[in-house]
Amino acid sequence: MTAGERRLTMPQLGDENTVFADGAGTAQDYIPGVIGLEEMRRGIRETAEMNSVADIRSDDLPMSQGTVMEQALKVFNEAGGTVYNSQLGDVILNKRGVKSDIAHGLGPEKTVAFAAVPSVIQNGKVVDFRENWKDRGYDTAVIAAPITIDGEAYMAGVVLKRSNSMNRFYVHEVITEKRNTAVLDRGHSKMSGESGGDVPSVNSILARILDVKNNRSTEDIMPKLTGGQNSIGRSFSELVANQRDGVELHHAENGGCGRQRDRR
Repeated sequence: MTAGERRLTMPQLGDENTVFADGAGTAQDYIPGVIGLEEMRRGIRETAEMNSVADIRSDDLPMSQGTVMEQALKVFNEAGGTVYNSQLGDVILNKRGVKSDIAHGLGPEKTVAFAAVPSVIQNGKVVDFRENWKDRGYDTAVIAAPITIDGEAYMAGVVLKRSNSMNRFYVHEVITEKRNTAVLDRGHSKMSGESGGDVPSVNSILARILDVKNNRSTEDIMPKLTGGQNSIGRSFSELVANQRDGVELHHAENGGCGRQRDRR
Protein backbone atom coordinates (compact mmCIF):
# COMPACT_ATOMS: atom_id res chain seq x y z
CA MET A 1 0.00 0.00 0.00
CA THR A 2 1.39 3.42 -0.90
CA ALA A 3 1.43 6.31 1.52
CA GLY A 4 -1.42 7.88 -0.45
CA GLU A 5 -3.53 4.72 -0.31
CA ARG A 6 -2.82 4.33 3.39
CA ARG A 7 -4.02 7.86 4.08
CA LEU A 8 -7.27 7.15 2.26
CA THR A 9 -8.01 4.28 4.63
CA MET A 10 -7.66 6.45 7.72
CA PRO A 11 -10.40 8.55 9.34
CA GLN A 12 -10.65 11.94 7.65
CA LEU A 13 -11.96 13.93 10.60
CA GLY A 14 -11.92 13.96 14.37
CA ASP A 15 -9.14 11.44 14.97
CA GLU A 16 -5.71 12.08 16.43
CA ASN A 17 -4.17 9.81 13.81
CA THR A 18 -5.59 11.74 10.85
CA VAL A 19 -2.95 12.74 8.31
CA PHE A 20 -3.35 15.67 5.95
CA ALA A 21 -1.07 15.38 2.92
CA ASP A 22 0.81 18.43 1.66
CA GLY A 23 2.18 16.58 -1.36
CA ALA A 24 4.26 13.62 -2.46
CA GLY A 25 7.69 13.24 -0.94
CA THR A 26 6.70 14.76 2.41
CA ALA A 27 6.95 12.70 5.59
CA GLN A 28 3.54 12.79 7.23
CA ASP A 29 3.96 10.17 9.96
CA TYR A 30 7.21 10.05 11.91
CA ILE A 31 7.67 7.60 14.76
CA PRO A 32 10.15 9.10 17.25
CA GLY A 33 12.57 7.26 19.51
CA VAL A 34 15.32 4.75 18.82
CA ILE A 35 15.35 1.05 18.04
CA GLY A 36 16.82 -0.89 20.94
CA LEU A 37 19.16 -3.87 20.80
CA GLU A 38 16.49 -6.47 21.48
CA GLU A 39 14.22 -5.06 18.79
CA MET A 40 17.09 -5.18 16.29
CA ARG A 41 17.88 -8.74 17.27
CA ARG A 42 14.23 -9.70 16.80
CA GLY A 43 14.21 -7.90 13.45
CA ILE A 44 17.17 -9.90 12.20
CA ARG A 45 15.54 -13.17 13.23
CA GLU A 46 12.21 -12.25 11.63
CA THR A 47 13.91 -11.11 8.43
CA ALA A 48 15.85 -14.37 8.23
CA GLU A 49 12.55 -16.27 8.38
CA MET A 50 10.61 -13.94 6.08
CA ASN A 51 9.27 -14.82 2.64
CA SER A 52 10.19 -12.66 -0.33
CA VAL A 53 8.49 -9.26 -0.24
CA ALA A 54 9.06 -8.51 -3.94
CA ASP A 55 9.53 -10.74 -6.97
CA ILE A 56 11.09 -8.66 -9.72
CA ARG A 57 12.63 -9.29 -13.12
CA SER A 58 15.58 -7.79 -14.94
CA ASP A 59 13.28 -5.97 -17.34
CA ASP A 60 11.31 -4.23 -14.57
CA LEU A 61 13.61 -1.21 -15.03
CA PRO A 62 14.14 -1.13 -18.81
CA MET A 63 17.08 1.16 -19.48
CA SER A 64 15.82 1.60 -23.03
CA GLN A 65 13.07 3.74 -21.54
CA GLY A 66 15.31 6.10 -19.62
CA THR A 67 18.32 6.48 -17.34
CA VAL A 68 18.68 4.77 -13.96
CA MET A 69 17.74 8.06 -12.34
CA GLU A 70 14.59 8.38 -14.44
CA GLN A 71 13.52 4.78 -13.89
CA ALA A 72 14.15 4.89 -10.14
CA LEU A 73 12.23 8.14 -9.79
CA LYS A 74 9.35 6.60 -11.72
CA VAL A 75 9.22 3.75 -9.17
CA PHE A 76 9.36 6.22 -6.27
CA ASN A 77 6.69 8.48 -7.77
CA GLU A 78 4.39 5.52 -8.36
CA ALA A 79 4.77 4.75 -4.64
CA GLY A 80 3.56 8.27 -3.86
CA GLY A 81 6.93 9.72 -2.85
CA THR A 82 6.68 8.22 0.64
CA VAL A 83 6.39 4.69 2.00
CA TYR A 84 5.28 3.82 5.52
CA ASN A 85 7.31 1.55 7.80
CA SER A 86 5.59 0.37 10.97
CA GLN A 87 8.69 0.92 13.13
CA LEU A 88 9.91 4.27 11.79
CA GLY A 89 6.99 5.94 10.04
CA ASP A 90 6.92 7.52 6.58
CA VAL A 91 10.12 7.36 4.53
CA ILE A 92 10.77 10.02 1.89
CA LEU A 93 11.72 8.72 -1.57
CA ASN A 94 13.09 11.45 -3.80
CA LYS A 95 15.75 12.46 -6.32
CA ARG A 96 18.25 13.32 -3.60
CA GLY A 97 18.13 9.74 -2.35
CA VAL A 98 18.50 8.27 -5.82
CA LYS A 99 21.56 10.45 -6.48
CA SER A 100 23.26 9.34 -3.27
CA ASP A 101 22.44 5.71 -4.03
CA ILE A 102 23.85 5.86 -7.56
CA ALA A 103 27.00 7.51 -6.21
CA HIS A 104 27.66 4.42 -4.08
CA GLY A 105 28.04 2.20 -7.15
CA LEU A 106 25.66 0.19 -9.31
CA GLY A 107 25.50 -3.26 -10.86
CA PRO A 108 22.72 -4.93 -12.86
CA GLU A 109 21.02 -6.56 -9.86
CA LYS A 110 21.28 -3.52 -7.63
CA THR A 111 19.90 -1.36 -10.42
CA VAL A 112 16.82 -3.49 -10.99
CA ALA A 113 16.36 -3.78 -7.21
CA PHE A 114 15.28 -0.12 -7.19
CA ALA A 115 11.91 -1.62 -8.12
CA ALA A 116 11.83 -3.45 -4.77
CA VAL A 117 12.84 -0.53 -2.52
CA PRO A 118 9.26 0.55 -1.61
CA SER A 119 8.29 -3.05 -0.76
CA VAL A 120 11.41 -3.56 1.36
CA ILE A 121 10.72 -0.38 3.32
CA GLN A 122 7.06 -1.22 3.83
CA ASN A 123 7.38 -4.92 4.66
CA GLY A 124 10.92 -5.22 6.00
CA LYS A 125 12.25 -5.02 9.53
CA VAL A 126 14.75 -2.67 11.13
CA VAL A 127 17.92 -4.75 11.61
CA ASP A 128 20.35 -1.97 12.52
CA PHE A 129 19.93 1.44 14.17
CA ARG A 130 22.62 3.93 15.12
CA GLU A 131 21.79 7.02 17.13
CA ASN A 132 23.73 10.16 16.15
CA TRP A 133 25.97 8.25 13.73
CA LYS A 134 29.58 9.26 14.44
CA ASP A 135 28.32 12.50 16.02
CA ARG A 136 27.13 13.77 12.63
CA GLY A 137 23.71 14.88 13.82
CA TYR A 138 21.63 12.15 12.21
CA ASP A 139 20.55 8.63 13.07
CA THR A 140 20.82 5.75 10.62
CA ALA A 141 18.48 2.80 10.23
CA VAL A 142 18.73 -0.24 7.99
CA ILE A 143 15.53 -1.99 6.89
CA ALA A 144 16.00 -5.44 5.36
CA ALA A 145 13.85 -8.04 3.61
CA PRO A 146 14.33 -10.91 1.17
CA ILE A 147 13.48 -10.40 -2.51
CA THR A 148 13.87 -12.41 -5.70
CA ILE A 149 15.38 -11.23 -8.98
CA ASP A 150 14.64 -13.45 -11.97
CA GLY A 151 13.71 -16.21 -9.53
CA GLU A 152 16.98 -16.06 -7.58
CA ALA A 153 16.92 -15.26 -3.85
CA TYR A 154 18.54 -12.06 -2.61
CA MET A 155 18.63 -10.20 0.69
CA ALA A 156 17.98 -6.48 0.27
CA GLY A 157 18.80 -3.67 2.65
CA VAL A 158 17.70 -0.03 2.59
CA VAL A 159 19.57 2.61 4.59
CA LEU A 160 17.71 5.62 5.92
CA LYS A 161 19.07 8.84 7.33
CA ARG A 162 16.88 10.06 10.16
CA SER A 163 16.91 13.70 11.32
CA ASN A 164 14.63 16.69 11.86
CA SER A 165 11.68 14.32 12.37
CA MET A 166 12.09 12.87 8.89
CA ASN A 167 13.23 9.54 7.44
CA ARG A 168 15.01 9.85 4.11
CA PHE A 169 16.00 7.05 1.75
CA TYR A 170 19.77 7.16 1.30
CA VAL A 171 21.10 3.96 -0.29
CA HIS A 172 20.13 0.34 -0.95
CA GLU A 173 22.10 -2.85 -1.45
CA VAL A 174 21.45 -6.48 -2.35
CA ILE A 175 23.45 -9.63 -1.78
CA THR A 176 22.64 -12.96 -3.33
CA GLU A 177 21.79 -15.73 -0.90
CA LYS A 178 23.33 -18.27 -3.25
CA ARG A 179 26.83 -16.84 -3.10
CA ASN A 180 26.45 -14.62 -0.04
CA THR A 181 28.27 -11.84 -1.85
CA ALA A 182 27.36 -8.32 -2.86
CA VAL A 183 26.47 -7.70 -6.48
CA LEU A 184 28.04 -4.57 -7.86
CA ASP A 185 29.50 -3.39 -11.11
CA ARG A 186 33.18 -4.36 -11.23
CA GLY A 187 33.97 -0.92 -12.56
CA HIS A 188 33.12 0.59 -9.20
CA SER A 189 35.76 0.27 -6.53
CA LYS A 190 33.69 1.22 -3.51
CA MET A 191 30.74 -0.72 -2.19
CA SER A 192 27.64 0.44 -0.40
CA GLY A 193 28.37 0.91 3.28
CA GLU A 194 32.05 1.52 2.48
CA SER A 195 31.53 5.09 1.42
CA GLY A 196 33.77 6.98 3.77
CA GLY A 197 31.78 6.03 6.86
CA ASP A 198 28.68 8.12 6.18
CA VAL A 199 26.46 5.10 6.97
CA PRO A 200 27.02 1.62 8.47
CA SER A 201 28.23 -1.24 6.27
CA VAL A 202 25.10 -2.58 4.59
CA ASN A 203 26.74 -5.68 3.19
CA SER A 204 27.96 -6.77 6.62
CA ILE A 205 24.49 -6.41 8.07
CA LEU A 206 22.87 -8.39 5.25
CA ALA A 207 25.52 -11.09 5.54
CA ARG A 208 24.72 -11.37 9.25
CA ILE A 209 21.06 -11.98 8.44
CA LEU A 210 22.03 -14.78 6.05
CA ASP A 211 24.29 -16.25 8.74
CA VAL A 212 21.31 -16.34 11.08
CA LYS A 213 19.17 -17.88 8.36
CA ASN A 214 21.74 -20.59 7.61
CA ASN A 215 22.62 -21.35 11.23
CA ARG A 216 19.07 -21.03 12.63
CA SER A 217 20.48 -19.26 15.68
CA THR A 218 21.13 -15.71 16.80
CA GLU A 219 23.48 -16.82 19.55
CA ASP A 220 26.34 -18.36 17.58
CA ILE A 221 26.88 -15.79 14.85
CA MET A 222 30.29 -14.13 14.56
CA PRO A 223 29.95 -11.99 11.42
CA LYS A 224 32.91 -10.60 9.54
CA LEU A 225 32.97 -6.95 8.60
CA THR A 226 34.07 -5.54 5.29
CA GLY A 227 34.85 -2.22 6.95
CA GLY A 228 35.77 -0.73 10.31
CA GLN A 229 34.84 -1.80 13.82
CA ASN A 230 31.28 -1.43 14.99
CA SER A 231 28.65 -3.42 16.82
CA ILE A 232 28.04 -5.59 13.75
CA GLY A 233 31.49 -7.09 14.26
CA ARG A 234 30.49 -8.60 17.60
CA SER A 235 28.63 -11.82 18.27
CA PHE A 236 25.06 -11.76 19.44
CA SER A 237 26.13 -13.57 22.58
CA GLU A 238 28.45 -10.69 23.47
CA LEU A 239 25.87 -8.05 22.62
CA VAL A 240 23.13 -9.70 24.62
CA ALA A 241 25.48 -10.29 27.55
CA ASN A 242 26.19 -6.55 27.66
CA GLN A 243 22.59 -5.44 27.32
CA ARG A 244 21.01 -3.67 30.29
CA ASP A 245 17.31 -2.98 30.54
CA GLY A 246 16.61 0.76 30.51
CA VAL A 247 20.31 1.62 30.60
CA GLU A 248 22.37 3.02 27.73
CA LEU A 249 24.68 0.52 26.11
CA HIS A 250 28.00 2.00 25.10
CA HIS A 251 30.22 0.16 22.68
CA ALA A 252 33.46 0.93 20.91
CA GLU A 253 32.93 2.22 17.40
CA ASN A 254 35.92 3.31 15.32
CA GLY A 255 37.82 4.19 18.46
CA GLY A 256 34.94 6.15 19.91
CA CYS A 257 31.72 5.35 21.67
CA GLY A 258 28.50 4.48 19.91
CA ARG A 259 25.22 4.50 21.76
CA GLN A 260 22.14 2.31 21.56
CA ARG A 261 19.14 2.75 23.79
CA ASP A 262 15.88 0.92 24.08
CA ARG A 263 12.99 2.76 22.44
CA ARG A 264 11.55 5.28 24.84
